[in-house]
Amino acid sequence: MVPSGLARCLYLLLLAALSGCLQAGSLEKLWDLDLKKTLYGELPARHSLKVESLLFSPDARQIVIVLPGRALLIRTQDPVAVPDRFQLDEHDSFGWSPDSQIVTSGRRLVRLADRKECDLPQNTLFPHFVGNDSLVAMPAPVIPPVVAPGTSPSPGYRTVGFYDANCKQQDSWNVEQEWGITDASPEHGLLSVIELSGSFRSLIVNLPTRQILHSGSGGWFADNGRAVCWNGNCWATDSGQRLAHSPVRGSAGAAGHVAARSSRIVLDDPHESAIPFSSAFTDLAARRRVWDFRSNTEVASWPLKFLTYWTSFDLDGFNRDRRPVPCAISPDGEYIAEGADGKVSLYKVRP
Repeated sequence: MVPSGLARCLYLLLLAALSGCLQAGSLEKLWDLDLKKTLYGELPARHSLKVESLLFSPDARQIVIVLPGRALLIRTQDPVAVPDRFQLDEHDSFGWSPDSQIVTSGRRLVRLADRKECDLPQNTLFPHFVGNDSLVAMPAPVIPPVVAPGTSPSPGYRTVGFYDANCKQQDSWNVEQEWGITDASPEHGLLSVIELSGSFRSLIVNLPTRQILHSGSGGWFADNGRAVCWNGNCWATDSGQRLAHSPVRGSAGAAGHVAARSSRIVLDDPHESAIPFSSAFTDLAARRRVWDFRSNTEVASWPLKFLTYWTSFDLDGFNRDRRPVPCAISPDGEYIAEGADGKVSLYKVRP
């Protein structure tokens, strides 16, 4: 309950002051895309159109929209046309070649110009481009037909495979721990990986020299590969020195929340704040912010929207899978795409 009298006046003044501080800049809407109209007649009536993720191409001319079971490829300047559609398995993810000409959908590579396709070996994980016609991935381990007593039947994913754009393996590199590849920086030949066994360290790896540069700093590359960011922290890729820590308590835990070529990332702060002199709460702090970690400035801020993916009721009560709506920032940090239930919007960042 909002207090009355003097306390209410103080509350309103504080609320106005905080709102002004938070809104360093804003977004200018460029277009909305109605997915129900775009896909009319293509899907069963009850098929979900809730957006699961978004991803700009490196040249920012195209956007991948991931939906349950499929993905759409649209042109940023012409969102009505859908030149490409992809069927997806449950855990497929998308990636782009640096020149935006080839897309990875799970372990499948597709050349957009002629739709030529190929598949990486079965059960290959974490494909990432390291050049226009080259990529790395973790091929499935080879299980020997006879396993000695007391030994593990599988060495785990401990091989980095080097592939060309025809899905042919060109080289391999055996590593000591099981790795999961988080991101790649073609500009500097770097990988950001997580050890999937043991200490679960995050590592920055130099691919040409096949050396670990440093550990403890990882995530997604930004600023043309000169930085790597995770959860509101950014580190220099060459030294591992922390460059910045977000002044807000938000988090950036998705690849789409990092601008690959600039120093901008998107921070989500879904937490509630207590109203002064009251037991009530407000969603004042539920905001999405564009933060420039080089200058330590908040470029833009707007209310954070949420999307419920499923609900259930069991013996423990009512459960709801409520998450912030998917978001992507363009590689140059100038545009924001957001998706919800049957809708995608594109915005221009106006500091």
